[in-house]
Amino acid sequence: LISKFSFLTDGAENMIANFESATEINDLTSQFVGGGIRGSIITTIIIIVLTLILAVPIGIATAIYFNEFSFKNKFTDIIRNLIDVLTGVPSIIYGLLGAAVFVPLLNRVINTSGGSILSGSLTMAVILLPTIIKSTEEALKVIPGDLRNASLALGANNTQTVINVMLPNATPGILTGILLGIGR
Repeated sequence: LISKFSFLTDGAENMIANFESATEINDLTSQFVGGGIRGSIITTIIIIVLTLILAVPIGIATAIYFNEFSFKNKFTDIIRNLIDVLTGVPSIIYGLLGAAVFVPLLNRVINTSGGSILSGSLTMAVILLPTIIKSTEEALKVIPGDLRNASLALGANNTQTVINVMLPNATPGILTGILLGIGR
């Protein structure tokens, strides 16, 4: 009597012996490992969506802060230079960062074993951040100062001006930066 059957664990010789000595088969389970691209495509889409959820708000908020609210001082110059340096770092270095920092961190925090979609998304978010920050900042710089001044003259405060005037006009540049980041 064969109640469970698995070619992968028992091997071909045991399978033949079990078949020849069996009088009936109650349950036959077959398992196909891998096969197809569906899983890879779904995982890629999930990682891209999680990465965008993490990186886009942080990147846009950072660019808005640098362009609209921060003072021009040595600290902000250092941070901007560090962001420029991060743009040129090879992807393999970010992969090592993810393997050395995010995988062990998530293994401890949420009890995963090995790499996970979340650790990959965090790593990809770090890769996207410099591109999104720089492109958003450049898109905000291109907007004419007269638009900002007109909004402020009509009684809007700085935050309202950024949300209602600056961001809608910078949207094409922001989307370009996001698409460039995803392509990277």
